[in-house]
Amino acid sequence: MKISFYISSLKGGGAERVLAIIANSIANVHDVEIVTFFSKESDYYISPKVNVKRLSSPPSNQNSSFYSRIKKYISRIQLTANYFRTEKPDIIISFMDAVNITLMISMLFIKKSNRPKIILSERHIPWVSLNYHGGRLLGIIGQILQHFLYSSADVLVVQTEFLRSWASKKWKNLFVMKITNPIDIDLIDEKYHKNKKLKKNIILCVGRLVNYKNHAFLIRAFGKAFEKMNNYKLKIIGDGPEKYNLKSLVEKLELGDSVEIIDRTKNIFEYYLQAKIFVLPSKYEGVPNVALEAMAFRLPVILSNFYASDEIVSDNISGYI
Repeated sequence: MKISFYISSLKGGGAERVLAIIANSIANVHDVEIVTFFSKESDYYISPKVNVKRLSSPPSNQNSSFYSRIKKYISRIQLTANYFRTEKPDIIISFMDAVNITLMISMLFIKKSNRPKIILSERHIPWVSLNYHGGRLLGIIGQILQHFLYSSADVLVVQTEFLRSWASKKWKNLFVMKITNPIDIDLIDEKYHKNKKLKKNIILCVGRLVNYKNHAFLIRAFGKAFEKMNNYKLKIIGDGPEKYNLKSLVEKLELGDSVEIIDRTKNIFEYYLQAKIFVLPSKYEGVPNVALEAMAFRLPVILSNFYASDEIVSDNISGYI
């Protein structure tokens, strides 16, 4: 069976990691490819048995005009439709809301009798994510397109019971199933038992340095608690457009000796092993891999009260919300 995964790129992010894990795991028994439209480069291991193909459709930059953005988007739809019409996969598995919408529009240009089975995977809270990444106007347009297009898919995969219930009511004829994120428990257990004596007074936060991850709030909160926790250090690991602002905030609050912002690393497990507390202050999330990994490393976890955080942590039992 030929299975095509469809995503914007394989650079960073929890969705990209999950896609890589799934693609690698089924490549031994199926013909598997990953189709991207921004970049073929991957931050995660991709099995040699998995083909990675890039449709030549680079992202728009912040200075691009509205006309230029629309032109690129139409081109991306055409490239997607032409590629899948030619390659004829049996199944397409698409990741993330905006990518899902692009795929479903492209399917309108392929005869129904020739369309593959389509599985859409939502990795965030759709109405929040579309508004955040596209702005209010494009977010509303995205939600309208999503409403009408998703019903033509065969399966919708979501990460939480909260979203499964919401999607089942919204698309009554669409098969919706909940599948949470996979993590490598065996690997984590092996590393934990070999290195569990490495603990230091570190509060750890991992995630892209973007506004909705709310790192500025965490830095300010740490600054207020610092008088009582001056033997602790806060380490924030990630890259993103907010890095300069966050470093400036650390300097302004005179926390340079206690707060460290570290570039994203492939050796993230070493930081889980050292930390004593894990904090995720995001304004919204799907099911964050980093929280699941932290819990697997036996770290106390503190989460902000985003949608379905109570499906990840039992408050005052397995962590705090």
